Amino acid sequence: MAKAFDDNERKLIKDKLKEGALLFIQQQGVRKTSVDELVKYANISKGAFYLFYTSKELLFFDTIIDYHKKLEKEFLNAINKHTDNITVDTLTDIISDLLINNKPYFVSAFANCDVEYLSRKLPQEVLSKHVDDDVMLANELLKFIPENKSIDAKVFAGALRAAFLTILNEKTIGTDIYNKVFKFMVRGIVQQLFKD
Repeated sequence: MAKAFDDNERKLIKDKLKEGALLFIQQQGVRKTSVDELVKYANISKGAFYLFYTSKELLFFDTIIDYHKKLEKEFLNAINKHTDNITVDTLTDIISDLLINNKPYFVSAFANCDVEYLSRKLPQEVLSKHVDDDVMLANELLKFIPENKSIDAKVFAGALRAAFLTILNEKTIGTDIYNKVFKFMVRGIVQQLFKD
């Protein structure tokens, strides 16, 4: 039977599991990582692992969400610096720079079809909450755009998610032009927010 952990131990172990998950995402992907590798990295028993997560997929998703929240914070900080002069160019640059500056993470997280794999393995309510969180972020952003008439935040969030997922096809699009293509697509999405 797995030993009980106090609050401090729980936090340290959970942080270590997430650290390992982030490392394994970048090294070999979700599917190729076993619970045995994760528990070895965190120096806990397999039974103890299941006190924290019911599956490795939930651990990986939790790790991805943590990274996502970090990026949301960076995004909102960048937006807040330009609250008086949000333009198509400014917003396009902020969104594009977010992907380009974090491209190594996105490439590793999206490699090996891990996104598709997680979407099949995770409970629907977990995925739905993530989409809802994206819509809340989109609504936050729309508050800064006075010219915006009636943009559906869910559609806007979905369009940005679709643009980010093009990283799965970077080689097909052309590695040498991918950043420019991504920025071009983001600009088209952003222009929809400003049109009369």
